[in-house]
Amino acid sequence: GADRSMTPLGVELHMGENRGDTRAFAKAAIDAGADLILGHGPHVLRGMEIYKSKLIVYSLGNFATYTHFSFANPMQLGAIVEVSLNERGDFVQGEIFSTYQYWLKKKDGSRLRVELDLDPQKRAEQEIIKWSQNDFTSTQPFFTGRGVFMKKQVQGVLR
Repeated sequence: GADRSMTPLGVELHMGENRGDTRAFAKAAIDAGADLILGHGPHVLRGMEIYKSKLIVYSLGNFATYTHFSFANPMQLGAIVEVSLNERGDFVQGEIFSTYQYWLKKKDGSRLRVELDLDPQKRAEQEIIKWSQNDFTSTQPFFTGRGVFMKKQVQGVLR
């Protein structure tokens, strides 16, 4: 839900249910050979980080929602990411495409169906950047501000 945008340290609980340690799980998957982690789950966008040259996207928010779901901010936001990896599977560069969902309504105001559009305000990109900076200070990618993100450059060397 709306209060779950921060990627927690340690085990995450929801309504008393143990949802596991998202950070440890993602890193264990990379340690086991995964080249890319694309997460969903809490219905909101979360940050991203680079771990051992591999990209972890903790949550891309909502993309294709069914009826009876709240589109209260920020749960109407989602993202599509396009990612480039090198021949070793290491992260090179990516691009965020912001989306949003809303109810298409009849003239009487009743709900007809859920619609999905690209978001010209780029709110998903802004949310991902905000939570990456908040949660992954030293391991976040470098964001250009134009939707593109890549490895950070330190003293002229990509890391």
